[in-house]
Parts: sequence; C-alpha cells; structure tokens
Amino acid sequence: MMLLGAILGTLLGVDGLGEGVLLGVLLAVGVGLGYTGLTGQQITKVDLAGNRISWSTLTRLAASPTVARPVREKALEQLLEAVPQLPSAQQDVAKMAIGALHGGIQYEADVIAALERIQPRAYVGSTAPGAATAAPFDALLRGPNGRAVLVEAKYNSRNGMEAGDLRRVAELQRRLTETDPAYRDAISVLVVNKLTQKASEAAVTLEEESGGRLWVVEWAGPADDQMLRTVLSAALNQT
Repeated sequence: MMLLGAILGTLLGVDGLGEGVLLGVLLAVGVGLGYTGLTGQQITKVDLAGNRISWSTLTRLAASPTVARPVREKALEQLLEAVPQLPSAQQDVAKMAIGALHGGIQYEADVIAALERIQPRAYVGSTAPGAATAAPFDALLRGPNGRAVLVEAKYNSRNGMEAGDLRRVAELQRRLTETDPAYRDAISVLVVNKLTQKASEAAVTLEEESGGRLWVVEWAGPADDQMLRTVLSAALNQT
C-alpha cells in the first residue's frame, strides 16, 4: 500500500491528465482493497436507479464520455462520498482525479450551451439519425447543405491540451468518417479551454493536413464566443 501511495503521489497534477489516465488513477486507488473500505464494508455506496454499484464500475461510469452527463455527475458525487473509506494516503489523489473529471463534465456542458446560443438552428444533439454507433463527440451540428459538424470539447485545468491529444482526435475523426456512412463527409471542430504552445503549432499543421476536415478553437467562456462563432460558421458553410 505504501508503494502504491508513493506512485500515486507523483500524480498530484492529475487535473491536467486525460480521462483515460484519470480512470486509471481512480481504479488504482482501489487496488488491494478488494473494493472494501477501512470499515470492511464493500465500496458500493452508490445507488443509481436502485442499484448498488462497485467503486470500479462507478469510476468507469464517471470517466466514460459516452455515458449521459447526469449519470456521470451522479457517479462522481457518489465516488466523492466514498473517498473517506479509502486509505488516507490515497484520498487526496482520488479527490483531485474526481475534481478533474467534474471540471471536464462541466466544460462539456458549457460548450454545448454555447453551441445552442451561437448556432441554435444548426444544433442537432449528440448523434446523427441513422448512425451505426453513437458518435464519440459531444455535439452534432448541421450546416445549410446538410453536412455534419462534430464538436468535441476537451478540458485541461493546468498547462493546456497537448499536441498528442490533438493528434488522437484527428485520428478518431478519420476512422469515424471511414467506417460510418452517417459521418462520411463530416467536419470535426475541437473546442479546448487552452492549448500548450506545441499544441497550438500542431493544430495549424493538423488543420492543413486535414484539408478543412478538422478545426481547432480555444474557448474558455462567453468572452470567446466570437472566435467560436467564426470557426463554427466556417465549418458549417464549408462546401
């Protein structure tokens, strides 16, 4: 346990990590517990629709971008309530990871509210009708020519989104448009609260390489609405 605590202690900046890593951090704090707390009780203080859920299942619900936002928020609330049952050496790391996930969920909600405010006629929802699978993006817009614009919101509370994250989104967009006819001609707009310098440079390269299929814009709140409006208008009216 002491070794695990020391390893997790190196992740005190977890609020700058991606959802996948945050999932790993939260799962790791349960290692060796057998999903039991200090009281010997199973960590299943969660009650969603009358079901008691384990720490690991709860963590996956909270970290999954494909799970409905209210469920993710409820899962985070219950994880936070269960933190005192963890060994004291791991509680601070768990709280940071939970806080980082909550920040990401709130940012997604803020971006979607901005989309509805800026482009109310274009906003559709989260999935294209007739799509083979739910889109791994946060929102779907439709341009006047019917072309899909997929919006993905990414939040980073520390140094900014890294270039590698941008490249992963670009690859995801490429694979989606190759496998699902509903998104064959889709354009992706990545909305981030901030970028590192290297990520800003990578964004320019990725946009050029995509041939207009990927746009990147920094949006931290309503003060950035004009920039978001400019990018969305360009993407929606692209032929």
